[in-house]
Amino acid sequence: NLDEQLDGIKTTMRSSLNSLERNVGMNVSTLQSQLGRIQGTIYSAPENQRELRNITRKQETTESLYLYLLQKREESQIAFASASPKSNVIDRAYVSSPTPVKPKKAITYLAALILGLLLPFGIIYGKDQLDTKIQNKHSLEKYTKDIPVLGELPRLAKKDSKIIINDDRSVLAEALRIIRANLDFLIKTKHASDRNKNNVVYVTSSTPGEGKTFVSSNLSMILASTNKKVLLVGADIRNPKLYSFFSGDSVDKLKTPSRNKDAGLTEFLLDDSIQVKDIIRPMLVHHNTIDVIYSGKIPPNPAELLMSSKIENLLEEVSGLYDYVIVDTAPMMVVSDTLLIAPYANHIIYVTRAGVTDESAVKFPLNLRDEGKLKGVSFIVNDVSLDSLGYGGKYGYGYGKNSKKWWKF
Repeated sequence: NLDEQLDGIKTTMRSSLNSLERNVGMNVSTLQSQLGRIQGTIYSAPENQRELRNITRKQETTESLYLYLLQKREESQIAFASASPKSNVIDRAYVSSPTPVKPKKAITYLAALILGLLLPFGIIYGKDQLDTKIQNKHSLEKYTKDIPVLGELPRLAKKDSKIIINDDRSVLAEALRIIRANLDFLIKTKHASDRNKNNVVYVTSSTPGEGKTFVSSNLSMILASTNKKVLLVGADIRNPKLYSFFSGDSVDKLKTPSRNKDAGLTEFLLDDSIQVKDIIRPMLVHHNTIDVIYSGKIPPNPAELLMSSKIENLLEEVSGLYDYVIVDTAPMMVVSDTLLIAPYANHIIYVTRAGVTDESAVKFPLNLRDEGKLKGVSFIVNDVSLDSLGYGGKYGYGYGKNSKKWWKF
């Protein structure tokens, strides 16, 4: 029995020892896993500490900013509470009408309307009172008084022809016919002898650019259209402009040219061998025959040259040969050339230009007439706008012109 007990004790002790070994192994494994976790925690401690410092820094920054803003808010509230208002409403206003009392719209609109009408009319009236320029025939007659105004010529567009043609029905041609009729009346009312036909007509102006050459050229053309013998003389030897009107394709020389085609008025006055017939050039301009004496070469002494007695002899001779002698002279307020030959004229047409000629320029020939230096003075207004033109310009017949509607090209 003792042996059995000893075997039992041994068996028990073995099982206990095995169980103890298993427990010890399990404890060792547990301790090793805990050791691994502890070591991992120790290794991650620096990174966690850095993240903790970052979080702590942000928290401190946010806290300091919050405290600063809180302090400013408190200061603002204290400042607002300590400031007293500039005014206080004691009693609310009583509203009697929903519309404003002032300004009244009706009165304001009426004042604006009156001011809007008076201001432009006042400017226009003041401009008209301050304007001393000649605008049309009516404004010129205020200064000329008893001196006749033969007519007015319309303003031409750039596309319009500067010289009239045969059987022309334009406004310019009709205006020139009116001037022709008035000029004929002046010539017929003045006594004419057999020696002097009273047909020498000077065309002059105050300053260059007022259209004296334009008037003399077209006046010669309108006179020649009645089958009259017309001679156009270019006496402005300082600044000749007849070449610009009677040159090019519009002028055809006749088969009987002058003996000296280069000779003009200057050459006639300088050379005694040149006769009047040598400087006359027959021209056929738009089916109208007209004789022209050009100015010739520009001399160095034009004033002294025009003082020659040959001028008087020339005008006296051609006056008996032609029905009309139109002389294009120099501007009177610029040079004295026209005054030197003024005694040889029967009629002096003084050209003014609308919007250019001043009233002082009109008084200049009037004073010369009163002094006896000019005779037979009459006026023409050139370059008048159609709105300011007389009856014939605004209400003319307009026949002979094929007008097109604005939508037709």
